[in-house]
Amino acid sequence: MKTPYGRHILLVEDDAETRQDLKSYLERNSYVVLAAENGSKALDMITRTLPDLALIDIDLPDINGFEVCRLLKRYAEVPIIFLTNEDKEDTKVLALEQYAEDYITKPYGYRELVARIGRVLRRFRGPADESYAEIIVDDYLRLNFSQHWVEVRRHDGYQRHMLTPIESRIMHVLIRNAGRVMTTEALLARVWAGDE
Repeated sequence: MKTPYGRHILLVEDDAETRQDLKSYLERNSYVVLAAENGSKALDMITRTLPDLALIDIDLPDINGFEVCRLLKRYAEVPIIFLTNEDKEDTKVLALEQYAEDYITKPYGYRELVARIGRVLRRFRGPADESYAEIIVDDYLRLNFSQHWVEVRRHDGYQRHMLTPIESRIMHVLIRNAGRVMTTEALLARVWAGDE
């Protein structure tokens, strides 16, 4: 069964009880949760499945949350919400200016968190993106813009290739403008402006 677009969440939390409780609550709210107890495991997970949103604790045992965000953004432009005990204003400002769409200090209510997740996902992924999250071009080519991959059919089945965020946007613009002649300048302008 295919999970709806915008429902995959990466949860990076070192406290086992908090991680399990939050994972269970999010799953009851129809999210698919990839849970990691440290930054290394989270980074390993995203090489296989890119989430639609990441919930990250700053104080992780191996790699701090800021570094996890920096490395995650190499793969894709994934919205991030920090969930942390860190209450210093300088830390909050750094997080919001450089990495995150939201910052929530522990303790927090799960209902409020789900509302914030929904709000960030709606802001980050507009209606146009949802209708083009996954496209089957023909029997030989499938694309997924939320997870940044393309699958090409070979004699032995489909082979998946991961795309960079820029490659994904280029493909998105080309498909949205199928049948039109585009100059390189027009294509790049639309890719960088996010205007399909």
